[in-house]
Order: sequence, then structure tokens, then C-alpha cells
Amino acid sequence: MNILKRTFKGFGQIVHLKDNPESIARGFALGSFIGMMPIPGFQMLVSLVCASVLKINKKSACIAVFNTNVATGLFVFAFNFWLGKTLLGIDTELVMPEKMSFGFIKHIFNSGIDVFISLTFGGVITGILAATASYWLIKKILNKDKMKKLKPVEKTGQYAVVTGASLGLGKAIASECAKRGLNLILISLPNENLKRIGADLQSRYNIDIEYKEVDLTNESELDQTAQWINNNFNVKVLINNAGVGGSMQFQAVSAHYIDNIILLNIRALVLLTHKLIDNLKENSQAYILNVASMASFGPMPYKTVYPASKAFVYSFSRGLWAELKNEGISVSVVHPGGMATNKGVSERINKHNRLIKSTILTPERTAEICVRQMLKKDSLIIPGFMNKLSWVFFKTCPIWLQLIIFKRSIGREIETLSSKCYA
Repeated sequence: MNILKRTFKGFGQIVHLKDNPESIARGFALGSFIGMMPIPGFQMLVSLVCASVLKINKKSACIAVFNTNVATGLFVFAFNFWLGKTLLGIDTELVMPEKMSFGFIKHIFNSGIDVFISLTFGGVITGILAATASYWLIKKILNKDKMKKLKPVEKTGQYAVVTGASLGLGKAIASECAKRGLNLILISLPNENLKRIGADLQSRYNIDIEYKEVDLTNESELDQTAQWINNNFNVKVLINNAGVGGSMQFQAVSAHYIDNIILLNIRALVLLTHKLIDNLKENSQAYILNVASMASFGPMPYKTVYPASKAFVYSFSRGLWAELKNEGISVSVVHPGGMATNKGVSERINKHNRLIKSTILTPERTAEICVRQMLKKDSLIIPGFMNKLSWVFFKTCPIWLQLIIFKRSIGREIETLSSKCYA
């Protein structure tokens, strides 16, 4: 009975945490997973470090570790050992101590590598199950509707500039900004129904909408657009979303294809930011959000130029953040995974393995995270729990192994699908 009381007390603390419900749920899932690992005495520290890296709720992760240890005790390690050695076919034995203590980890290592491997493998399996179950349980407890709450921006004459606003993530970000009361300047290529999109947002949210249909790879059009904005509007938010990429053998693409990626993903983003900096500084607090990609964290065969261009966006954004953080301009860079923005992209996504498909979020959900974290002044935004795990993969997996995995996965994609898609 005492164990149940302490466990429910932990759940009670979760309800009173002041953070985004998604962050709390993910923190609890992380702590539940680490609580199954054979590192007693260090689980709390590991949870704090991992939660800090993944930017999820640290208190929630620690509460989950505590709850896991209280609820399961030594039993879970005995079960994990049995499960691991059974599945791996390892013939070894472990004498369990009478009680949990810091000396247990020493006891594990003294018992041999087979014992540690069995405990770890079994712990990973039960940890995944515990993390999945606890994530959905905590999410339900905290009420999923709370995740929909918006932090409104005071209605003024200030504007948010959104490039690539006619479809996909750009369109969803524009809608998210409109919900928060920001007037909008929408930018996209000609003939992409931008006027209709603007009129719809204006009628729904009673805000001012301006739009410009231009090709940002054209230097003259970019200059004219920036001058038009600076002469007529006070810009509080700049969202550089416009981008282009694709999957194709490098030797098979045209020079125009390569140039288009570099001009839009790099040159247009940098120049538009540079030309609007003084405008942004007129506000006591302004925001820049640059859209990179999960692809920016590592090289990818058959994409080559696209990941490199997004790696530039990441590096540029982090450097600019350091320059401007004390001048009233917060610079964020977001790394979304794949998004099913249209039929063509959906077909490409379906060609990938389950791991890659598990990172997929809707543009609407990604936009919600982007705008919320931008307004919180997060300099690095990685939407979605699976994308955060993918980030860990990029940071820990050897490059040579990444290249093998991506060459095989993307190679299947380019066999049957179109080579070009828009970010």
C-alpha cells in the first residue's frame, strides 16, 4: 500500500508541473525508459542530462525514474535479466542482492559482461514498452486539449513575414501566426493561390494580410520585396521557410537544379534576413525563425546539395543568434523531419523504412511547435520525440554507417519517384 501511495504521489506532482504537456509527457517517457536500465544510482543523473539535451521536462523525467524504482524495485532487473538472456540465448546467471543500493551496479559488472548485456537488452525492451505506455497515460492525464492552447500576441501594427507561405509548412506557420494575432506578409512563387490563402486567414482571424508573389532566387525581385516591406511595414517576426530540394544522382542533375537549391536555401535566406535586420531592431523584441531540416545533421547520398544547404542554415542561425541575442532579436532554427505536404511527398515517404516514417509529423503540428518555441526564444527546435531520437542517432552513429543506411533508403526512393519536391 505504501508503494502505491508513493507512486500516485509522483503522478500528482506531474499534474502541477508548469510546462507544455507534450514536454512533460516526453520527459516522463524518457525517465520510464532510463528507469529500466541497469545503472541504479545513476539513472537520475542520466535522465537529467538526456532531458536537457532533448529539451524536454527534466522534473518529469526524474519523477518517472523515481516511480519506476519505487514500483518495480529489484523485480524489474530480475525480469529484464531473464528476458534478455532468453532472447539472446546467453547461458549465464545473476545472483540478485537483497536490496537496491549504489553497490548494485558494481555487483552487475563483477558478474560479467554477459550479465550486463542481458540486463541491458531486456531493459531496452521493457523500457520501450514502459515509455510508450507512460507517454500516452501522462498525455491523457494532462488533457490533450491543453496542447492546443495558444499564447496570443498583442494585436498591433506589427507583421510576421513568412516565405514559402502557399503550401506545406509555410502555409501552416502562417495560420499559426494568424491564430496568435500577428498581421502577415505572405511570400511565395506566382500562381500558387496566395491571394486566396490570405483572404481565408483574414476572414477567420480578423488580421491584416499582405502578400507578394515573387521568385526569391531572382536578386532584383528579392531586393524590391525587401524594400517594399521596409518602406511600408514594421516587421516583428521573420520566418525564412522557402526552400527546395530533391533526391537524384548528383551527376544526373543540371547546373540549374543545383543553382536553384543554393540560391533559395542559402542566398535568399541570408540576404532577406540581412535586408530586414534594421526593421526588426525597431521592436523591443523581435524573432527570426529559419527552417533547416533533420537532413542538415549529416550527409546523404542522392541528396548531396540539399543537406549541405540546410547545414549552412543551421550554422548561420546559431552564429546569428549569438550576435543578436543581446539586441532584442531572438534567432531560432528548426529542423523538421519529413512532412506529408502533398501526394508526391507522401509517396516518397511511404518508400522509406518504418524508422524514417515514424518521424513524420503533420505540417500543422510542426508549425504549432515551431511558433510556440520561437516565441519562447528557443535557439534550436527539433519537433517531435522521434526526431529528437533521430538527432541522437546523427550525433552518435558513425558517418560511414549513416551513409550506408541512407544510400540504401534514398536509393529505393529515386528508383520510382520524381526527383524534385519542395521543403
